[in-house]
Amino acid sequence: MDIAVLNPASPTTDKSAIVPYTPPVSDIVFDPLKMLERERQIQLNELQILTDAPPGVLLEGTGPEVLVGLDAEWGYDPATQSNIVTSVQFHVVGECGEFAHIHYVKGGRKGDRPKFDKLLTGVILMAMEAGVVLEFPKSVTVSAFFLRADLTAFSDLARFKTQFDSVGGSVGTRGEGIAFDAHIEPQDIERLTRSRRFIVDDEGRGRVLWVRFVDLVRHTPVGTNLAEVGTLLGQEKIELPPGAIENMPQLLIDDPELYAEYAAQDALIAVYFLCSLKESIARLLGKPKLPLTNSGVSVSLFKKTLKDAGLKFNEVFGRRMQRVSVWDEENGRVRTVSEDALLPMRAIHAAFVTMTAHGGRGECFHVGPTPVGVWYDIDLASAYTTVLAMLGLVDFEHPYVCLDIRQFIGHVLGFALVEFRHSEHVRAPVFPVEGEGQNLFFVRSGISYCTAPEIEAALHIDPEMEIRILHGVIYPWKDANVRPFEHFVTTIRDQRAQYPKGSFDNDYIKLCGNGLFGRTGMGLKPKNVFDAGELKSVQLEPDEMTNEVFFSFTMGFVRALIGELLNSVPCHRRLVSVTTDGFLTDAPLAEIDQSGPLATRFKAATARVAPGKPILEVKHRTRQIVSARVRAQFTGLIDPSPDLKDEERFVLAKGNVIPEIDLPEGDVTKPMIKALQNAYMIDLYLNRTPASKTMMRPFVSLRQQWTEDLDVFRIERPVRLGLEFDWKRKALNPRMETVGEGAAAKGPHIALDTEPWDTVEEAEAVRVVFNKAWREEHCLKTLEDWTHWADFSGGAIKRRRKKADGGAGIHRTKEGEVGVLRRTFLRAYAQEAWGLEKTETYGVIAAWLSDAGYPTTETELKNARRAKLGEGVVGLNDEVKALLAVLRGRFPKLEVARFVGEADARLIGPEPV
Repeated sequence: MDIAVLNPASPTTDKSAIVPYTPPVSDIVFDPLKMLERERQIQLNELQILTDAPPGVLLEGTGPEVLVGLDAEWGYDPATQSNIVTSVQFHVVGECGEFAHIHYVKGGRKGDRPKFDKLLTGVILMAMEAGVVLEFPKSVTVSAFFLRADLTAFSDLARFKTQFDSVGGSVGTRGEGIAFDAHIEPQDIERLTRSRRFIVDDEGRGRVLWVRFVDLVRHTPVGTNLAEVGTLLGQEKIELPPGAIENMPQLLIDDPELYAEYAAQDALIAVYFLCSLKESIARLLGKPKLPLTNSGVSVSLFKKTLKDAGLKFNEVFGRRMQRVSVWDEENGRVRTVSEDALLPMRAIHAAFVTMTAHGGRGECFHVGPTPVGVWYDIDLASAYTTVLAMLGLVDFEHPYVCLDIRQFIGHVLGFALVEFRHSEHVRAPVFPVEGEGQNLFFVRSGISYCTAPEIEAALHIDPEMEIRILHGVIYPWKDANVRPFEHFVTTIRDQRAQYPKGSFDNDYIKLCGNGLFGRTGMGLKPKNVFDAGELKSVQLEPDEMTNEVFFSFTMGFVRALIGELLNSVPCHRRLVSVTTDGFLTDAPLAEIDQSGPLATRFKAATARVAPGKPILEVKHRTRQIVSARVRAQFTGLIDPSPDLKDEERFVLAKGNVIPEIDLPEGDVTKPMIKALQNAYMIDLYLNRTPASKTMMRPFVSLRQQWTEDLDVFRIERPVRLGLEFDWKRKALNPRMETVGEGAAAKGPHIALDTEPWDTVEEAEAVRVVFNKAWREEHCLKTLEDWTHWADFSGGAIKRRRKKADGGAGIHRTKEGEVGVLRRTFLRAYAQEAWGLEKTETYGVIAAWLSDAGYPTTETELKNARRAKLGEGVVGLNDEVKALLAVLRGRFPKLEVARFVGEADARLIGPEPV
């Protein structure tokens, strides 16, 4: 199916206020004289290339860039674990209009698929014949949404796949792209020659086709799909009947017209997005450019704003150019080249500062359903970009070591290793402490690699706390009033203001603004990534934007400010959870104190880059929240108030679960989808069991696809449901709460408050016991579950702590914790330890214990003589207390602390119970 449009008109739609986008066409289409002049220029171009090209070398194109949208359709065949490709579709945007082509694939084998270079060349030639492309192009840019999936539609992908660059599981090309030998059929040459289109010379030399590949996914927010992109452009995706998209081969048979309309529209959306992208980037940067990713646009814009401000990149980032000698193999001599490097004083402290670079804060202050009330989802507005804008010009040549805590107060670019202890009353400790797997804990005491803002926030919240700097580094400001990032942030603000909210340009510029900060942390900590060109894993290397000072300070400031705000929530108000730069609470904004030192500084920065904008905003409001763990919160009851938009009524973080929902027929809105997903998550949470699993359906990874020549399809992978509490804080005060109320009640579930752990070691011990042992057969849903967990955990944690000393030598059986005490007593008696003497035979002791309700055999006592006797390994519960009373009644000298530890022994008291 071929469609040529030489002068596309902009269609109208009643579905949206967005004006449907169509690419511009050259004005030569409307002016015969200009067209004549263009034809003459083409002839001169062709003559020039024939004159300049060396003999036997393929001729490069001379025409302007051609943009192509690529899409493929297929159906998955589980028997062969491959796709049955049914078609490949192209939408070409050329100098004089547009051309669409669908290539239907005959046969179901991989060998039946077309070759990329041959098919693309054919499409370009068809567009030339249609008058859309006037001159064989110097370059072609091919765009697709999730490019690596569509590339599998070509049988020759293996031939050129190693020429791709890979980033974040996607592929694309940098620079000029990939050179293809344009395969031109004799009949095409003859036909195009008749229409006065030059393709090959008299010697039959063909063309080289330079192709750049762009994956549009890398220029959209995470989770965006092609349908949303189409809506943004005013070019809606074609709707298909339920189930059709999973079986496109059958749709092609049943309704070929609908199939063709759907397929062609996807390619159109891809190239229209590419056109919009190029136009938006050109307006933003003042010149045409198309980086591989959106963050690349951010970096280019940032460099432009630096230049506009008269600042040098290397000075701002603490870098320098240095001369090094290298051996030139080709010429057999030493050659001197320039290379980029860190300033020596930055390099000296880089490893230490990197150790202070942590992720965002994530904790649950409440577990389970909250009481019914009014709950707010509060967000720190533009957190990371605003903190970047606060940074002044840094003196990277004169950092100094400092142990004086007073020097870390104020707007200080400082990094420290501190030993600390918060007061008991502190609700949300400030200092991050890394546990296993780089999990961050915010405990009352410990040693923390942190930043100056965290030191200041901690002392503001808890002036009486104990704190000592073990090592510290401060980078002085060269000029605190010269803010290298501020011009970038205000440029983003001003550029967005030129376009309506919800428009393509507005949304894309916002994405550019958010993309810069992440680049400062790229490659800071070891991370392996798959290299599509090398076909192996490589370590992600830092680039010129990577800067441990900027990244760590920005992350630390946001953590510190969030900590300051959490502790400013009045005591009579509740906190539910915190995730990075937002938190859930029943405190309205008016009750949250924003006068702390960090909030004040953040307000001043906000006033400079976004005058009049508050630093906190309410994103959602509900009547009840159900909190499972970090990044897993659901809405128990919505707030029906008419002043709320539908999208503001639901708090929903799905905790890596993909809800399996059925969409209703007709128009489906995002709030409707969110409501269905929320209902699914509530039901899943209330009815989970230890055996519950959720189905993950990831695509074949880039590594698998590239190294094993696989198609891209989803792999069904059942994984254990992860909605149990994460124990990053200590749970307490168990009670039952109902999810919903009245007719909307969905069922009861345990609710828990939490408080900070004293140390990270204490937290890790509980997490291991809960996740690796108790959770195997239990869920924490009821008060009975809580009682069982409390019984199980006390002894299990004690026994785990003995690992460093070779283990406890005893484990819990179905007899429970009281069985651990009974067997430990048998060992102590048989070995005459811990205040016990063998005054009676094993038979008598066994009979006595059995009569008391603790079945014991004489053989157990005989074996106990050789068993390891572990001290302090028994957990304390009512059953343990009862048996201790029995034992102490007969053996009053029994040393209880040897069994349960000093702390629990004090709870029992000195006298026999």
